Amino acid sequence: MKKLHDYLAGYLELRSALGYKLRTHRSSLKNFVQFASEKEATTITTQLALEWEMTPDDANPKWWAYKLRMVHHFALYVQVRDPATEVPPLSLLPYSQKRPTPYIYTDNEISRLIAATKALPCRKGLRGSTYSTLFGLIWVTGLRISEALFLNKEDVNHDNQLLTIRNAKFGKSRLIPIRVSTANALAHYAHCRDQIFPDNRSPSFFLSTIGTRPTTAVAQLTFKQICSEIGIRDTNHGKRPRIHDMRHSFAVKSLVDIYKRGNDVEQEVYSLSVYMGHVGPSSTYWYFSAVPELLELARDRLESKRGNL
Repeated sequence: MKKLHDYLAGYLELRSALGYKLRTHRSSLKNFVQFASEKEATTITTQLALEWEMTPDDANPKWWAYKLRMVHHFALYVQVRDPATEVPPLSLLPYSQKRPTPYIYTDNEISRLIAATKALPCRKGLRGSTYSTLFGLIWVTGLRISEALFLNKEDVNHDNQLLTIRNAKFGKSRLIPIRVSTANALAHYAHCRDQIFPDNRSPSFFLSTIGTRPTTAVAQLTFKQICSEIGIRDTNHGKRPRIHDMRHSFAVKSLVDIYKRGNDVEQEVYSLSVYMGHVGPSSTYWYFSAVPELLELARDRLESKRGNL
């Protein structure tokens, strides 16, 4: 059984080197190897994989299919080193993942949200400033929540209007140009932060009320709280809007601007994909939603092209 432990260590090391975060894979596959050890299995088999994957009995089939995918890829790695290994087919537990319908915010909704966030009660006065600046930054840049929260002080260059995003998804880093107004807002926050915590040693640009880096969970909880207070709800789908929906909104607004400027859509979408930290334009298209304004602009451009034929 030591072989499976060794194979897993090598597999995780390889995946990490390729830029994968492995937050779920690491713990889940360790659990699988431990399960195999308890079953006294010497190699991976389809039956062994299915026994592990279909637990607990009341789990969502989506979770079963996700576990199967993890073991499938691990088994492919092991099979090269141990030909007796069976690779469980993904078709055994098929699951069709559906793209959650994003909520596309309006400028007015975000203005109300940020105003309400600024008014959050806090003895030191930093809570409202931290989260209103955080949400505003995501709105105007389309950053992932993790990218914004993991910004360090050295990553925010107010003078050159640049953000440095380090070790993001797939281990990629990139530079994000920002507007003067955004740079000024970040500089204002940094000034307020340093007055409240003048001797703070945390490298984090954003600080919580106790001087530490804010967590994603607290940021999401705060966002939901404010959305509820000001009445932002997705009445069409019965779900509360998410922070991540601001990234979707940024992509849609950017595409609308591309059409309004009359620029080449394919070329501009490629630039947008680089800005958003995607591996390619296909990932960026995932974020587009057919809002009325975008459909109207696309129709007008199509009709204009037809008229020129």
